[in-house]
Amino acid sequence: MKKTIIFLIIGALVVVGVIWFLTADEPAPIMQPTEERTTPPGMEPGRAITAEDQAGQEYHARMEAWRVRVEDIQDELADNGEVVRRTPDADEVQFGAAIDERITSEINARIAGDPGLSVFDIAVSTNEGRVHLSGTVGAQEFIGRAMALALDTPNVREVRSTIQVQ
Repeated sequence: MKKTIIFLIIGALVVVGVIWFLTADEPAPIMQPTEERTTPPGMEPGRAITAEDQAGQEYHARMEAWRVRVEDIQDELADNGEVVRRTPDADEVQFGAAIDERITSEINARIAGDPGLSVFDIAVSTNEGRVHLSGTVGAQEFIGRAMALALDTPNVREVRSTIQVQ
């Protein structure tokens, strides 16, 4: 009975998060005009950069900036048993239960949308913009992906992960 209630609550949170995420007004990313684009290293010269290439580059740049690559996570988990990252831009926000709930819902929705992650395996809790991720994943890279999803959520000031690899 408890499990059923918990799954219903999580499901409701996920649905609310997905609805909020899909209806949120975010500006569309600005693409560089074709003539201003440069070919990144490892790509054949003269090949046009697609929106997918640009999105992949932005994703990898964020992963580097947040230090959530597999190597970074392995070292920190081995040393401390947890991984902690802070965002510099959320210090001005006044936090409360409503903002924390919105953060948790959005992170759950993002996790639900990632094919390698499951909201049933990763628990998300938020207190004053500080997110705690716990649970299990199938590989080290998924810890970084979960942290990146959380760090990329508005109003998050810190992400602490104790996610373990099964």
